[in-house]
Amino acid sequence: MKKYPYHDFIDKLKQVYSKQPFPDDAEYRACVRSIEYESFASPAVEFCEYVYTRKLNWFDCSWEHDILPLEEDTTILPYYIFSTPFLRYYFPMCLNISIRYFFGAYYWRNEHIGSEENVGNIDAFVIYTLKSIIKHADQLELKEKELISELSLLIRDNNFYNYEEEHLALCNALKTNS
Repeated sequence: MKKYPYHDFIDKLKQVYSKQPFPDDAEYRACVRSIEYESFASPAVEFCEYVYTRKLNWFDCSWEHDILPLEEDTTILPYYIFSTPFLRYYFPMCLNISIRYFFGAYYWRNEHIGSEENVGNIDAFVIYTLKSIIKHADQLELKEKELISELSLLIRDNNFYNYEEEHLALCNALKTNS
């Protein structure tokens, strides 16, 4: 496997998304209003309420402390991540979690059922993140596409999971929308 230092990815992630201001009250209210009546959006609404009341920026949100403990199954959250400016602000969080996933941060805990540290269905969260990127590749800026191209190499070369189909679909979506 080609070595991609984890901190290099995180530094790039912070560079690409460094200028994003925290969403304001109006963006939060518009987000909740636009998705609250969708049949499967309640986990996304719960997430919005959680991060908004705590004023959590995208980098401070983690799978273990902020998403997994929520009452609803938030693995579907990335499906909605491009739907409103408020949720779009948290797209880098999905990338950060996915990067950690492909670096194996959750592998040991998932593979050893019965371990004390349950990581939930993070596999589904990562799949939804990749599918959302593929579906909305036309909305990505050039720097985001470059970062995601590097992520696709990590997906291809990682030692923990086989996401070859997703890797190819991601590459095709980035090529089609470049």
